[in-house]
Amino acid sequence: MNYITLVCQIILIIFIVCNTKYIYNLFIDKNKKPIKVGGIVLNRKSIIIVLYNFIIIALFAIINYNISVFSTVPQHLKYGKPYKLTIFTALYECFVTQTTVGFGNIEYSTNLIKFITMLQMSSLFINFGLITF
Repeated sequence: MNYITLVCQIILIIFIVCNTKYIYNLFIDKNKKPIKVGGIVLNRKSIIIVLYNFIIIALFAIINYNISVFSTVPQHLKYGKPYKLTIFTALYECFVTQTTVGFGNIEYSTNLIKFITMLQMSSLFINFGLITF
């Protein structure tokens, strides 16, 4: 593992922690004052949902990247050929999965990576629950 990917993973972990703290503050804010950016008033629920999705994408990107790099068995197939993820492609794969686009050029070759992807997809149920709170 090179230093650039290690720094990227540390940045993603810091991003996860900061977003989690910000979401927590949005939940416990007693005043429920509107959030303004410039002259635009933002919906509190929308901010929570977007930050939640970014946390899930970053978390699963780190997990998928490390499994891909440290596994001796190829975990991902692209057009039928095994390949290892970079940190950027791991982010891309998780973003595509979280947004339910699924381009179909990626196959998962082991049950471990399939299970982890199912966990990420099931996090969308929490997302739908956040919409209704």
